[in-house]
Amino acid sequence: MNKKQSTFVNVFAWFSIVLSAFGIFASIGQLFLLPSITQDINQSVIQDANMPQQMGFMFSHLNMFIILNLIIMIVVFIASIALLKRKNWARLFFVGFLILGIIWTIISGFMEYNMFSDMATNAQNMPDNMMRNMSIFMGIMYIVFIGLYIYFIKKLTSNEIKQEFI
Repeated sequence: MNKKQSTFVNVFAWFSIVLSAFGIFASIGQLFLLPSITQDINQSVIQDANMPQQMGFMFSHLNMFIILNLIIMIVVFIASIALLKRKNWARLFFVGFLILGIIWTIISGFMEYNMFSDMATNAQNMPDNMMRNMSIFMGIMYIVFIGLYIYFIKKLTSNEIKQEFI
């Protein structure tokens, strides 16, 4: 019995395959470049007294973040191929992954807002409204991404799509 395959799942899966493959190659490239830039980062950026704590933490643990990103991209790549093959575990993985994406977007939005606030406090030559405008723009982007994640979750959990995975 040949089930009808939705265009949504095919496009979503192929888009995820392409993005995660790019993420894998980018992470591998970053790992090769990291030793050459780590010393410069340690000397100039981490020791800056005006740097927000979150940025200092990220720069001092850059290797860990790149490896974590590489692992995530490999898992997403594998799940994307499985989604294309209509494996139900891959559909459930993406629903969970998108829920985590919503949570991460909210957390990172608050972190970024605090970071921008710290940067605005420490910046002497920056226009007053620049940080506010950046915060507004990023807030809009976060809302758009959360809306997309919710849309994708609704589509992946719809009865029509579920039927493709049974």
